[in-house]
Amino acid sequence: MRIRKIFALLAALAGCAAALAQAAPAASGKTVAERLGYPAATRLLMIHADDFGMAHTVNTATMEALEKHWVTSASILVPCPWFPEVAQWAKTRGRLASASTWRMSTTC
Repeated sequence: MRIRKIFALLAALAGCAAALAQAAPAASGKTVAERLGYPAATRLLMIHADDFGMAHTVNTATMEALEKHWVTSASILVPCPWFPEVAQWAKTRGRLASASTWRMSTTC
């Protein structure tokens, strides 16, 4: 039950952040959409892959999603049991697409 409340809170925060990013122009006077090359009123969706390194199945899905550009960011859980698989995969691929971002987490 607690996890559902956390997901609901995260979803609400993500919605608020998205609304603010769309509505508030940057110092340059452009919205996030415009800075990414889209018209100002365009709605954008960012999909982030979380828990990379948690399990082999999560890794397999995340690797495919990154390679096929279905997602452009992922969080790697360093102390988790399947982190070495992620590290080896990333090492053999070199740098992924320039749009890819990585966030390292120290909790599992």
